[in-house]
Amino acid sequence: MNDVRRSGVLLHLTSLPGRYGIGSMNRDAYEWVDFLESTRQTLWQVLPLGPTGYGDSPYQSFSTFAGNPRYCAWLRICAARSRCAGSASAWQAAMIAMRRRRCVAG
Repeated sequence: MNDVRRSGVLLHLTSLPGRYGIGSMNRDAYEWVDFLESTRQTLWQVLPLGPTGYGDSPYQSFSTFAGNPRYCAWLRICAARSRCAGSASAWQAAMIAMRRRRCVAG
């Protein structure tokens, strides 16, 4: 049994600042994680991130594994896509590079 004491925060992704009124997996989310690390927090508990179901409830999602597209950093994805000029291999390389830089999950 691991008896190490840890602390953290419960904060939904939508509570972070965002360009369109809700937070997403953009730069602000990564700055938040950096802040948690700098304050020695070891846990970030989030509420469900799946597509919402009946009544727009995150607890009645249509999928266990899918993510809600509202939380994607679409501007970053589109910028990477436009730099690739339609080349599938360049697009893949850009997405891999973005993942390595902790920009978006894809």
